[in-house]
Amino acid sequence: MMQGSLLRDFLLNFAPLMSKSLLLLLVLFCRPTN
Repeated sequence: MMQGSLLRDFLLNFAPLMSKSLLLLLVLFCRPTN
């Protein structure tokens, strides 16, 4: 069960970072290229 809680903590720490980078990708995609 230790590994499960470790994975959950990792996901909790990683989720904000991932959502931030996803927002950045969305901004880059929605912006016109030229």
